[in-house]
Amino acid sequence: TDWVLWRLCGVWGMKFRVLIVPGKIDGSLNIAEEMLRLANLGNNSDKLYVETITPQQSKEIDIVSLLQRSKFDCIHLLGHSDGETFELASGDVLTDDHILALCKDAEAKVLFLNACSSAALCQYAVNTTIAVALAWVGPVVDDDAIVAALRFYNAVAGFGEPWGSGLRRAYEAVGEKRRLLWLTDGEYVSNMIAPIIARLDRFDQERKDAFGMFGGKLDSILDRIANMSQSVSSSLAKGVPIGTS
Repeated sequence: TDWVLWRLCGVWGMKFRVLIVPGKIDGSLNIAEEMLRLANLGNNSDKLYVETITPQQSKEIDIVSLLQRSKFDCIHLLGHSDGETFELASGDVLTDDHILALCKDAEAKVLFLNACSSAALCQYAVNTTIAVALAWVGPVVDDDAIVAALRFYNAVAGFGEPWGSGLRRAYEAVGEKRRLLWLTDGEYVSNMIAPIIARLDRFDQERKDAFGMFGGKLDSILDRIANMSQSVSSSLAKGVPIGTS
């Protein structure tokens, strides 16, 4: 509920604290632009605090060291994901276990994994530690990912406190419900399995319809056979040779 999210994600009078963690820099993504825009958003808001980790300081051990000193409401990872791992700008590779550990270290209750096919990767953290995750269900182009992040955090700042009641509305303000998933415990399964169940339901209905059509034809054939049998029996009883009239 909104009240639970509010209790988990902050109290009145506190900024919503976001830690930006850069992924692998290979030229295909404009990671620097997203980091700069989000940092500027934080600098210009009295509702957000945004701290960015530089690529040079993005080794996992450095992030862990930072989180021993500072806590955040949200961890924002941006870069590449293959659906199973996330590679940091330092080259360190994060699995779902590593992401879970970072969320615990940060005492974060929100995870925004702004990378392709990242929904499965954050589900472990959703099921065990964090309250909400935002993640993409498939490929996403760089510009769309940047726009989604800007809209989300700008809306969080706009809706203000308490954070819990604003997070869901901020997600809806992104306008990417089909691709960017809002995940809480169990919702990943619901989002991913629902289309499969729908297809199975359609198949089951088609099968029932087919058997219904076949059943109707079969009943007609059986009726004809029964009528023929009765006709043969009657003819035999009368001593009429079969096939004569």
